[in-house]
Amino acid sequence: MLTSSMHTMNLGKDLLEHLHEMSKDSSPGDKEATKDSSLGIQNVLEDLQERRKVLEELWNKQRRRLEQYIALSEIDQEVNQISDWFKTRGEEYLKRKDVGEDAPSTERLLKEHLNFETSAQVS
Repeated sequence: MLTSSMHTMNLGKDLLEHLHEMSKDSSPGDKEATKDSSLGIQNVLEDLQERRKVLEELWNKQRRRLEQYIALSEIDQEVNQISDWFKTRGEEYLKRKDVGEDAPSTERLLKEHLNFETSAQVS
């Protein structure tokens, strides 16, 4: 729509130039009619330009709003993914109270914990 309005405005400008060229070789009465026609076309073009400006502003506002909705949707998906991960893996792991009874069991728990951290960061 913005492209077609710009095209229409360009055609209007071309028409004004054509009328101006035609009026150079015309009679005084025709010059007056051409002048009146040119003023009418100019008024229509100014109105079209103003409407195009308003439309473009609304278009940009809507585009920004849609971009914000997309960003919010992406955040919502990430929150849901984290929440699901926590419900399926994190909650159960954090309930554990085992700290290891000797060095080998503590090292095993440490490796499990590091794997848990890696899994949490990836998810």
